[in-house]
Amino acid sequence: IGVAKPVAERPADVFYVHPTTYVGDLWNMPIAENACRHATDYYISHEASVFNGSCRLFIPKFRQSVLAGMGYPDEGKLATELAYLDIKKAFEYYLVNENKGRPFILASHSQGSLYTIRLMLEFIEGKELPSISALGD
Repeated sequence: IGVAKPVAERPADVFYVHPTTYVGDLWNMPIAENACRHATDYYISHEASVFNGSCRLFIPKFRQSVLAGMGYPDEGKLATELAYLDIKKAFEYYLVNENKGRPFILASHSQGSLYTIRLMLEFIEGKELPSISALGD
């Protein structure tokens, strides 16, 4: 009771895209800055922990858009596009290197949901997941 299965024995994976945590003065979060990473890690440790005992977790760090910037049609679009490209690359890496045909769940919150919807439309909705060789091209 209360003992989680070893990670390798968990039946599914979760690709989790975290919410907005950056409130700085740049368009996109500099993920190398400790203060930025600390806020993101806090949310990840609390929100994604619901999956800890049952799934393998894959949680990419990304250059999220500053929240205020998302209201600007031109600059905000560029900032969210940069953030999405980080998520897309991380998802492609996960599919090629980690998934190995396992069932997976896309989970997200807030800004992360914006990018998860795009992943679903680009990779999943009405499509077969691309083969590993197709992603490597």
